[in-house]
Amino acid sequence: MAKAVSKAPSFKRMSIGKIAPIKRGREPVDAKRVSLYRRMLRDGQKAPPVDLGEQLADGRWQLVDGRHRLRAAKLEGRKLIAVSHLIEYA
Repeated sequence: MAKAVSKAPSFKRMSIGKIAPIKRGREPVDAKRVSLYRRMLRDGQKAPPVDLGEQLADGRWQLVDGRHRLRAAKLEGRKLIAVSHLIEYA
């Protein structure tokens, strides 16, 4: 089984359009959690960065953690989102 290896945090911002959310095998999006993150963004607070995995064939990066934050940023019309680090599988 592949083991997740986390790179050192790099805290950068990435275009939301370059991130591919995971759609299979997940619980439905929690509207209350999305609402909380939207309120944070509107109030000028920073939401925690999202985690990304491998780069896909289409050039986008696979979202590993942060689907509620990504959804909130999209709904708030943001173009960029904070990315903490990439997860690699060895």
